[in-house]
This record gives sequence, C-alpha cells and structure tokens, in this order.
Amino acid sequence: MAILDPMLVVSVPANITANTGVDVLTHALEAYVSLRANDFTDALAEKATQIVFQYLPVAVNKGDCLATRGKMHNASTLAGMAFSQAGLGLNHAIAHQLGGQFHLPHGLANALLLPSVIRFNARDPRAAKRYARLAKVCRLCPESANETTCLNALTQRIEQLKKQCAIPTLAEALKDQKQAYTPRIPAMAEAALADITLQTNPRTTDASAIRELLEALL
Repeated sequence: MAILDPMLVVSVPANITANTGVDVLTHALEAYVSLRANDFTDALAEKATQIVFQYLPVAVNKGDCLATRGKMHNASTLAGMAFSQAGLGLNHAIAHQLGGQFHLPHGLANALLLPSVIRFNARDPRAAKRYARLAKVCRLCPESANETTCLNALTQRIEQLKKQCAIPTLAEALKDQKQAYTPRIPAMAEAALADITLQTNPRTTDASAIRELLEALL
C-alpha cells in the first residue's frame, strides 16, 4: 500500500524534488528496457515517463501546487510498480557507487548518468527500438522518425529537463571532493559490476566500459 498525500511533500525543497523526480524517470526508463520488461511494466513505465516530463518542472518551481505534487506521486508509484517487476539496470548500478563513495543524492547520481547510459544501452538493437518507441509515446518525435532521431530526441529532452530543474554537473556536486573522484573510478567500476541491478540491464558491460562512463562525467 502507498499513501499518496500531496500535502506531505509541499514543503520538500526544490533540489530534493528535482533529484527524486529524475530518480522516478530513471526507474521508468530502466524498467522499460529491462530484460524482464513485459506488457504490464511497459504500460506503467510509459505513463510514469509522460507524467515526469510534463509535471516535474512545475513541481520543482511551484512546490505548493497540490495537483502537480499529486501527479508526481502517481508517477513515482507507477515507476515503482514497473521496476519492482522488471528490475533496473546499469544506471542504478553506477549511481549506487557514486552515492556510496561521495554521498551524492541518489536521484542526482542517476540524473548525471542517464543520457550517457541511454546512449550506451542503445547500441543493443532491442534497447534502441524500445527507447525509440518510448520517445514516440511521449511525443518527442514524429511516428515516422527513425531510431537515431528518436534516441536523440529522448536524450535531448532529458537534458532539457535537467536544466529546467537546475540539476548540477558532477563537478559542481562534488565540490571539494573533486580531486578524489578519478582515483576512485576503478573501485567504483568493479563495485558496479557486482551490483544486483545490473542483472536486468539490456546490454552486457564490463569494467572498462563503466570506467569510460564515469570518466566522461567529469
């Protein structure tokens, strides 16, 4: 059971609203391309994604809007129902390490990684088709658009969302921990490989690929 009372979150600060909102989006996107995705999780993930794109910027910038807070509660629950059945993926596997090593907020860690992980996973044909389908469902591109156009539209919309929600860069988030980042990349890559969320990622990976993704963030 979930208690979805928007009054409980009207006082949540904008940055926490932004971080948790992009975490919801990540839950939906990873469930959608998961190896265990099915018709039921697809429907849940699609609706959650649509809601986040439409309502998260409003929730961040006008936190006292109960209707918008209610929509984001719904999106969070829908995405949670999706990933609880389908699983997550590489984005969460790496984000867990960023949080553990540098105490970054979980949603922020996911936000930093999301566009690059989508591009990485899209090299898998099945994942590319599913990302393209989701972009069309969210009306980010025409029905006639090819996979590359759809993929670009999806990642560009995510980058736009991050700007609308004032999501910082990794360098900004790390602050005085920036010098410690690069030396910890090998350990984070190995730990990500052992993360249970990686089991349902659509594309297989290795430590080298994860290191490259981490290096590209800074």
